[in-house]
Amino acid sequence: MEFSASRIQLAAPAGTPVQERRLELRQQQQLIQAVKKINETELRGSNQELRIVVDEDSRKPAVRLVDRETQEVLQQYPPKSILHRVRKMA
Repeated sequence: MEFSASRIQLAAPAGTPVQERRLELRQQQQLIQAVKKINETELRGSNQELRIVVDEDSRKPAVRLVDRETQEVLQQYPPKSILHRVRKMA
């Protein structure tokens, strides 16, 4: 999963939705890099990895701890129950 800021206007007044989106994209990129580094160090073991996904129902990002062999989701943050509630509120 990659996020691109190539379509965002570069000159925008402070506090605009464009700048907020740019900040959001930068934070997402930092999160992706952090997850990649964690996976490289195998802190969670060699048979587990973290993945960033976009929840299909809520369209919100989630981080999953996945077994590499079975592809089973061992943990997820935020949990599916929270994402389900978010979708109902929208």
